[in-house]
Amino acid sequence: MPKDQFIPTYKDFNHSLKHLHLKPVSPDRPFYIFSWQYTENRKISYPLSRQDYYDITFFLEADFSHQMNASVNPIRNHTLHLLTPGQAEHFETKTVCRPSGFAIYFKPEFIFATAQRRLVLSELPFLKASRNNIFYLTPEESANIQVLFSKMIEEQDQGPGAGDIIRHYIFILLYKLKHITPKQLVPAIPEESLSLADRFEELIEKNFLQISAIDQYAALLHVSPNHLSETIKKKTGKSPKQFLQEAILLEAKLLLKQDNLSISEIAFQLNFHDAPHFSRFFRKHQQQSPLEFRKQYKSKTKP
Repeated sequence: MPKDQFIPTYKDFNHSLKHLHLKPVSPDRPFYIFSWQYTENRKISYPLSRQDYYDITFFLEADFSHQMNASVNPIRNHTLHLLTPGQAEHFETKTVCRPSGFAIYFKPEFIFATAQRRLVLSELPFLKASRNNIFYLTPEESANIQVLFSKMIEEQDQGPGAGDIIRHYIFILLYKLKHITPKQLVPAIPEESLSLADRFEELIEKNFLQISAIDQYAALLHVSPNHLSETIKKKTGKSPKQFLQEAILLEAKLLLKQDNLSISEIAFQLNFHDAPHFSRFFRKHQQQSPLEFRKQYKSKTKP
């Protein structure tokens, strides 16, 4: 089995719309905003997958568990989730229900068309694929977000210029979410260090299965391995090797949650020499074997 079939990645919005029982749209659209409210009970199943676009979904009414990367979070009324390109997602309603809400899908090139990518990512760190972005809103916050989505829906089909207006509304929404996020006091970091750390995290997210040597990441970033290690440690408190190990461990957890994959297949996907090497790595970082983790996950998710 080709490696990219373990967790498939989809490039257009219709993958998401299909599993929400909604009509398809043109695959060339750079963004799509919609609201939904089912008129009849439905059981929704969204298989584990990745996508190449951003997904901000705002649930007015909902009651189910949602998996983003390896974290499982409850989705309730007035919950918003932000999924970034490359993140793995899965959810399934245990019973039939009538969820309602709003969503906007947009491609990275759309949001970064008029903004510097590094500046945006430094100001809005939850746009990185390593974050689990679940926002539980107050009634007042929920009402404000609902107004924004309604305005975007009104504007999206207004012809030339609609894209620019939608882009501004998206940034307004993102900065509102930034203020909802609990503020953390962090030491001031030089802009050069911040940019290098962000670029390193992006490289890890995209290449951890292909590149395992920190020296190679340093070469791609045109810095020495020592400079890379010092900068990453200063910015995050973790070493580059820890970032790489965490990315591999996260992918391992996602794959272990799929019953149809053997431990040997997962070891192959993650570029370990064999299953015993993978098992030793997993036990070292998770304090349990891969099979113990799978068994524990299955026991927690039983109806």
